[in-house]
Amino acid sequence: MIILIKQTLLFLLFHNIYINIPYFPRINEIDYLKHNPTDLKHLKNINCYSLSSFNYTILGLFLIKYNSGIFYIDQFLPYFIIIQGPISFISDSTYVDKYHWNHDLDISLASYNSTFSFGVFLYTYSTWKLSNIYYIILFLGKIFHLMSRYSFENKKYKHYEQYHTLWHLIIPYNSMLMLYKINN
Repeated sequence: MIILIKQTLLFLLFHNIYINIPYFPRINEIDYLKHNPTDLKHLKNINCYSLSSFNYTILGLFLIKYNSGIFYIDQFLPYFIIIQGPISFISDSTYVDKYHWNHDLDISLASYNSTFSFGVFLYTYSTWKLSNIYYIILFLGKIFHLMSRYSFENKKYKHYEQYHTLWHLIIPYNSMLMLYKINN
């Protein structure tokens, strides 16, 4: 519990740094002025795209049972990933057509979670002795993330929807498969 509280405070510090330093890639009101809200309306519907955010919540719940084996990380990361789902849903669906403070929270929490997750995968690469295909698939998920950002910025919303959904499917389910394999 102390680790969870400490990491929550560290995340809040990270988030405040994130929103106050212009170096970090951020979405702001000016970026949203480039997009016509009616073009984004279909992304607000309940569908595979919008529900894909909750795959991270499923991953977090999975992490509680099938943990990484790193005590410190296992005390907070599952809970941070659980809340990533609803925060991502609000950002990606509810407010996809306009700027909202939740966008910054979504991106900073995803960055924080990704940093620790990437650290876990690097630290345990030699320990877990998993096939390289799992790591290649994770890399592919990151490529889909980058392609979704590119598509959104270039107003290719159908491509954005597809790539974003793939990103929200590949990374959590591949991670669950990896964790299941190391725990059994």
